[in-house]
Amino acid sequence: MKQKYYYSVMACLDSTPEEDVVVINLSAFDEFGCEGIEEYNLDEAAIDNILGREAYLGAEIPNELIQKLEGKAGKVKYHFLTQDNANCFKDFLVGNKISCELEKNSWDDWNKKWKEHYKPIVVSPELKVIPVLNEEDFAREDDCIYIYPGMGFGTGTHETTYLCLKIFTDLFKNGFRPENCLDFGCGSGILGVAALKLTYANAIFCDVDRDALDNCKKNLYLNFDDKRLHGSSLILRERLKFPEGFDLVYANILENILLAEKDLIIGSLKKGGQLIVSGLLKDQEKDFLTKFNPDHRLEKVRTEISGDWCAILFEALT
Repeated sequence: MKQKYYYSVMACLDSTPEEDVVVINLSAFDEFGCEGIEEYNLDEAAIDNILGREAYLGAEIPNELIQKLEGKAGKVKYHFLTQDNANCFKDFLVGNKISCELEKNSWDDWNKKWKEHYKPIVVSPELKVIPVLNEEDFAREDDCIYIYPGMGFGTGTHETTYLCLKIFTDLFKNGFRPENCLDFGCGSGILGVAALKLTYANAIFCDVDRDALDNCKKNLYLNFDDKRLHGSSLILRERLKFPEGFDLVYANILENILLAEKDLIIGSLKKGGQLIVSGLLKDQEKDFLTKFNPDHRLEKVRTEISGDWCAILFEALT
């Protein structure tokens, strides 16, 4: 059997402004097909892990350990399934004067890392996200979303995905039962899957990336049989048409794409439809609201914040 590999780009971002790091991370996923990110932060737990429990209390820390600590600071590792994507991302970083290195890794190491570090994510009592490496790892349960670990914005670990799920489950607890749903920029499909899990809605999963739609299809069949998926579909953005409006629309994508696609996104809603938007830094919210909803076709209902990120719930007025 042919050996399978994945590829990583280790970048040194210790002197890169935080807002630029955010843009780099988003670009890694959106433009270069990044499958996941490892961040090396020197919090207390990380320092303890490097120094060990032997304790250097009252004593000098050896130079080699100081160098090890400094070597970890500001490092971010980006994972890719293909060498071409990894090389393109490396060229992107080098073009922005960021030091980086390319690594080739055994696929067995990828699976091992996920098993060690990926744990179920409890969004609410109604919904959990469960990583699945093999089909034997799961049994379909109504309150669980099963996702192949991979795309970082599609496994529930990123704040934007979590915030969208949190808003939706809150709506569900308050009696919201959509008949149909659009997951715009679906990626792994996790958001649309949540709507299918908790309600009788049909869903349209839309993305510009064929690979994302392939990944989404795998996740749909992890969670549902053919009968439940009847009436739902996957479609490329260029072919997206909708004869009627949607009760629920998710748009968890970059701010510039949200603004470029605002007419389509807002126009896809029924009157009274719910729109959950994310992919935004909390500092971007005020300016975004002005640009995204200039003619006041939407009413802002609430904002959810986690870390540096936010998600906004709107209701369609027309």
